[in-house]
Amino acid sequence: MDPTTTLSPLTSPRPGILRVASLGMLTSIQDAGRFGFRDQGVPPGGAMDRRLASLANACAGNPAEDPVLEFTVVGPELWCLSEITLVLAAVGFSAKVDGRPVPTLQPFQLREGERLRIGAGTWTLRGYLAAKGGWDVPSVFGSASMLAPLTPGLALAKGTLLRGGTGVPEQPGREGIAAVEADLSYLQDAFLDAWPGPEWESLPESMRAALLATTFTIHPDSNRMAVLLDHDSGLTAPEILTGPVEPGTIQLTPSGRTIVLMRDAQTTGGYARILQLGERAISALAQRRPRSAVRIRLHPGRPWEARTGP
Repeated sequence: MDPTTTLSPLTSPRPGILRVASLGMLTSIQDAGRFGFRDQGVPPGGAMDRRLASLANACAGNPAEDPVLEFTVVGPELWCLSEITLVLAAVGFSAKVDGRPVPTLQPFQLREGERLRIGAGTWTLRGYLAAKGGWDVPSVFGSASMLAPLTPGLALAKGTLLRGGTGVPEQPGREGIAAVEADLSYLQDAFLDAWPGPEWESLPESMRAALLATTFTIHPDSNRMAVLLDHDSGLTAPEILTGPVEPGTIQLTPSGRTIVLMRDAQTTGGYARILQLGERAISALAQRRPRSAVRIRLHPGRPWEARTGP
């Protein structure tokens, strides 16, 4: 993208404007996701940790589904060209404005000429940056979430201009972290709750027991499409006829590879769908760093509670 281009036309006479000085490791625009196009092979996408992204918006007084900046491992550096109010939701990341520490989950002002630098995370993997009033970015198929190659015009680059503060006005009573429920307990979950997938019962009982007793390790090649889980438990499953999958589907391959599909995953697959994570577990897994340990347990409630519960 040409450094002088912007993601959207000017829609307000006094927007906040930021220029991307550095993208960090992986920074993209994400929102609550893109729905209604799975039959065309378009995954929902959206923020990997929807809980934290929604919290960032809540603290900014925005609707939960508004776009945010998602960054991974190391955050971006942004140069302020016009004053803007931001909210940083990043547990364990260090962020500074011209050397001054930035509060987490509290609105803060970024003034003309100042630079926001978001450093590396210490124990979580992803963080989010919301603009009070929303980011002024275009929608593709009903969503502002970046998904290459569907949304090349939403890709960020060094020099990209971002406009914020031009969307929905602040909601009454949303003045900071004291006005919202900041439940971050999911980040400390010892287990990822799941319910049986279509091929769960086809696994031998001994293998089902072994899977639930296994401590998996997150492979470094994991990404927004899938988290790869390493193990030495001898787990395998035969291929199936291609069937529908979704974020949170846990697949087991004939070679023993265990795959957890994430936000940008394909919409169909040919590996055994042994388990399905709920939304809380997907967000928790999105924050686990490479080589960290993961355990899975069967959800004690009904399937739809595991799927949509907090």
